Amino acid sequence: PRRALVVLVEDDEAARELAEAASWYLPSADHVGFLPSRGVAYGSGLEPAAHLVGERARGRDLLLTGGLVAVSAEALAERVPPPDARPQPVTVRRGDELDRDDLVEALVISGYERVDAVDDRGQVAVRGDIVDVFPSTGTSPVRIELFGDDVERVSTYSLFTQRSLE
Repeated sequence: PRRALVVLVEDDEAARELAEAASWYLPSADHVGFLPSRGVAYGSGLEPAAHLVGERARGRDLLLTGGLVAVSAEALAERVPPPDARPQPVTVRRGDELDRDDLVEALVISGYERVDAVDDRGQVAVRGDIVDVFPSTGTSPVRIELFGDDVERVSTYSLFTQRSLE
């Protein structure tokens, strides 16, 4: 198994910049991430922004599976919710069988905001058998097309043209 390499930097901005710079030099950007602070105190009753939740989850995963993780001193000093209080990842693959409403509920429980049309990370929108999700760690939104309870297609798409990218 690969080992994780943690680089401690002074703040969230420096962590993000270091991770972005390192991703240019490593064989796969999938093995680089950062662990920002929550932006709000744990237990304050306020929820952190969805993109921060996603980046933190991705950073924690990289710590377990191996990769380079830039950690801000702010994040290191914060309390972390216990594992059973953290949302479980939601994964969808072509050919999966799932209920659309259960998928949307799982995303909302994970901190996604339900909207009419997706335009930012951490949002989900539903139109008939199409579920648009902008992953909290992603750079492009994802369209999940269902046929009944079967996942017929999963693709990224352009926010501007609404056309599939890959």
